[in-house]
Amino acid sequence: MARQARIEYPGAAYHVTARGNDRTDVFPTAADRKHYLQLLGESAARHDVVLHAYMLMGDHYHLVLRTPQANLSRFMHDLNTAYAVWVNRQNARTGHLLEGRYRAIVIDEDAYLLAVTAHVHLNPVRVKPWPQRGVEERLERAETDPWSSCGDYTRGERPPSVSCDAVWRLLGATTRHDGRSRYRQLLRDWLAEDRPSPLLGVQKGAYLGGAAFADRMESILRKNDRLSDQVVAYRQWIPRRPMDEVFHIVLEACGVSEDEVLSHHKPNLARDMVMYLCREAAGRELREIGLVLGVKPAAVSLAVKRAGQRVRQDAALGEQVMAARSQMAKRLED
Repeated sequence: MARQARIEYPGAAYHVTARGNDRTDVFPTAADRKHYLQLLGESAARHDVVLHAYMLMGDHYHLVLRTPQANLSRFMHDLNTAYAVWVNRQNARTGHLLEGRYRAIVIDEDAYLLAVTAHVHLNPVRVKPWPQRGVEERLERAETDPWSSCGDYTRGERPPSVSCDAVWRLLGATTRHDGRSRYRQLLRDWLAEDRPSPLLGVQKGAYLGGAAFADRMESILRKNDRLSDQVVAYRQWIPRRPMDEVFHIVLEACGVSEDEVLSHHKPNLARDMVMYLCREAAGRELREIGLVLGVKPAAVSLAVKRAGQRVRQDAALGEQVMAARSQMAKRLED
């Protein structure tokens, strides 16, 4: 039987799941879980993948992510291979760890990112005995799960390992505190109303979105009649502004000059923040950002990582970045 095509294009968002072979435990020990999360973070940085959410269950895991460089297959191959080798070596086992191929559903980010992320975070309270517990008790359980990114969204107690801004922005949040409060209330509402899984709306086992999104996905699939293993690249999907135009929009939103950002004195927080916003808010590739600033993609990656850490540690800076993102969004949509 022909295998489902992987739909890949720059900026695509996915819900990814993989299950243990013969329903065996994918994460035999706590050390395995910790190592998987370490590999996940390292692989995401190496492949320029934006991780929105994760949930490690027993015999399977969930990821919600975006791929600015249309490289889901390479990212998942490297991640799953590295982890399988680790588990087999650490637990003196042989054979396949995962059951066949991982499943990747491409999602309409604007319409479904919020719902899919909430669905992923509430997985632990869908299994016995949690469905019979009260709303607040289940919410507490979801927030404190040590193998979930839920706490990053609602409490910020652990060092954040995911990009929360896109989900918070969909909730209309203007600050990190506001985003945490709104997301927590969203989860509370989901639990109180016992909302069904958004994944029930997946079409052809491949995509989740509204009518316009479905039309675009169908156009991609029609170009690949055999539905084989090959990657379908649809690079005309997102209208792209010239990078230099995006760069100046970011400068304006940050309130800094071009000379200040192009200066090579160290440390240069303004420069790091501009790279961070070009990458995280405008979704531009490391290579594109590097060409405008005259640096290598690896240097851009390091700057984005530094800036992300500063944003998470400095509340005032975080508020400034959220405000800049809001201003950028309006300009980029004009």
